Amino acid sequence: MSDSQKMQFQEGAITLLDILGWKGIWKREQDPLGLLQGVIGFFESHLDSLLSEQNKIYPYGNIEWRLISISDWIAFVTFGSFGQMIDLHGAFCSTIIRNLLYRNLPVRGATTYGLANN
Repeated sequence: MSDSQKMQFQEGAITLLDILGWKGIWKREQDPLGLLQGVIGFFESHLDSLLSEQNKIYPYGNIEWRLISISDWIAFVTFGSFGQMIDLHGAFCSTIIRNLLYRNLPVRGATTYGLANN
């Protein structure tokens, strides 16, 4: 196998969060998709502030991240150094879970780490 054919792997972490009871939320909310989009927008702006150079409290360096919504699932994907990624996922989860509970949206999830093809 040539060098150009070898896959390039790097360290990555993924947190998957599932909003529980989505069928009931869908029925009781006037605009459930708007609610979910608002939640996603809040987390994107929260992540931007956590990773900004002006915020020296969280030294996350140059972590590459993606936030993906699939129905009632939220996937938070990062690539970078192990310690920075795990700290960021912890900060993200504590904020997202607290925020969702305030909105009466229970959530469960898991975080995993390993080598990934970016």
